[in-house]
Amino acid sequence: MMSISEFESSSDVPNQASPLDLLAAVPPGLMLVVVKSRSQLPLVRATLTHQLLHASDKKIGLKFPPIKQLFSLYAGSDRQQQYAQANHAAFGPPPPGVEHQFKSFGTRSNYDWCSTEGLPPLLSLINSSDVVETPCWYTVAQIISDSSKVMQVDALAQIRHAAKAAGVYVLVFLVCDEKVDETHFNDLCDEYLEIEECEPDMGFNQAFSIDCYGLRDLNALGLGKTMCNLHFEGMRVTQTYAPFIASDFKTRAMWILRGMGLSFAEIGVKVGMHKSNVLRNLLSLPKPCPIKVADDWLECLDEYLAAGLEKAVKTSPDDDDDGEDEFEEDN
Repeated sequence: MMSISEFESSSDVPNQASPLDLLAAVPPGLMLVVVKSRSQLPLVRATLTHQLLHASDKKIGLKFPPIKQLFSLYAGSDRQQQYAQANHAAFGPPPPGVEHQFKSFGTRSNYDWCSTEGLPPLLSLINSSDVVETPCWYTVAQIISDSSKVMQVDALAQIRHAAKAAGVYVLVFLVCDEKVDETHFNDLCDEYLEIEECEPDMGFNQAFSIDCYGLRDLNALGLGKTMCNLHFEGMRVTQTYAPFIASDFKTRAMWILRGMGLSFAEIGVKVGMHKSNVLRNLLSLPKPCPIKVADDWLECLDEYLAAGLEKAVKTSPDDDDDGEDEFEEDN
């Protein structure tokens, strides 16, 4: 498995305190995580739950406080509950001293936590949190089709108020199968994240980006937006994290090759593109930093690209081999 997170920087600049060190841990209240596709939800939910359980980990750009308990609230049949627990188990057990419980609510998979069906039981559970070991987390998933529905907005506001009053944390995964104005939700919570599917790095099975809305001003520093790669093997899921560079593998490969010191023309030969198209793809990305890669990374990249395992980078219709003298070749 080879991801950007495993590249060793060759820069001689000494380590400095991260701007994230100036931020306090996530406060009690409501965190919203927008997931753009229902098919992504199981792995995204299990991945972020794993991060909450291992609270000392800052891999997604947020500090999570140490916790005692986490309650994953699921709706659906008994069989669906078993599927959910098996999915979480693939990510490994919680750390010592932390309890992860699953609670069942309703028998329908589209159980509505923002309606009169689901809101009262959820608020009752949050309000009874004095009987659990705090701090603790509650996680639920909610299907959203219209971000402006008054009932949903009011329900999320009530959940946030109850969580703050009880001193607990509630994470709601908002599944937006339809196009909605997701940024509308940022005003309803204490932390807001967006999930987008990415093309995985070599040796990984799935990947997605985690965009912390409140940290977007730090994106240019490589902070606040993270790419998570997932590898499945032996009924276990392993994760790696790295600053987000691009959603497609070929663009990330070009960024890495540039950081290794290759010219635009040399990169173009590697990835099968004209040097002007290489330049166009790299212009919108952070400036590549000097990096080292594993000894066999270039060989693996050649085999990977030759096999056509990556998706083609989208270029405009007039991006062709003309205009070789449009810029000076930068070595």
